[in-house]
Amino acid sequence: MRRPFRPLLLAAVCLAAFAGPWTTGALIQGDEPAAKPSPLPAEELKALAKTFLSRIEETTADAETFQSEDGQNRRYQNASALALVAAALAQSSEGDTRAAASALWKAAAELAEAEQLQQAKALLGQARDALAGKAAGGETPTWAGEVAELDGLMPEVGNQQNRINRSLRRLRRRPQRVQQAAVFMAATARLLKHHVPGKDEAEPDQIRAWKSSSALMEQAALELLQAARAKDTSAARAANKRLDQSCHQCHEAFGIDE
Repeated sequence: MRRPFRPLLLAAVCLAAFAGPWTTGALIQGDEPAAKPSPLPAEELKALAKTFLSRIEETTADAETFQSEDGQNRRYQNASALALVAAALAQSSEGDTRAAASALWKAAAELAEAEQLQQAKALLGQARDALAGKAAGGETPTWAGEVAELDGLMPEVGNQQNRINRSLRRLRRRPQRVQQAAVFMAATARLLKHHVPGKDEAEPDQIRAWKSSSALMEQAALELLQAARAKDTSAARAANKRLDQSCHQCHEAFGIDE
């Protein structure tokens, strides 16, 4: 079941405008990259996973909350975001850690579609066990596959961009917030590279702009991560500006008013 969701924030508008509502079924699979991307840091990915798990748990407090429209929205969106970071952790790990991350991804994907409270609670337990390394199994997700429900995922892109903008003022005291948001944006960019919306109808220039914007988004996010680790506010602001430009570049290609 697809969940209704709130309007996308500006950072995500261009991702929905050309092909209409985002679902994995509407995506066109892209080509596999020639080289495997560098691993994303497990510490930040696990911290993000804990955050999304906590948010999902809030929506399972009771039957009324679970069945409410707001509860469904929040569970769907946060489970989609959890699936993304679990896939990134699986792609960035080996051995037992990869197996546990794959189990986490599987539980998150099922949580996004859970329709019964007890089912959701059971899946939450599985996700917690997987994050703690107590569960493993399932196929390893790939960026070219159906990693996460993008109509659920994209609102979190706007949330993370806002988190970066707020946290840059306190970067020297709390760099972790920017680091985690930067990792989330880099993981999102890796997913988007492989999924051009409406590829059969899009103009060649639009496809090139989409892939260029995704590459710019990843590069800027990784630069932001390094700047945050160094507590370099000036470099972080410059990287964040380039991150924002990746959205504007897409807006221009798809003729979206801002």
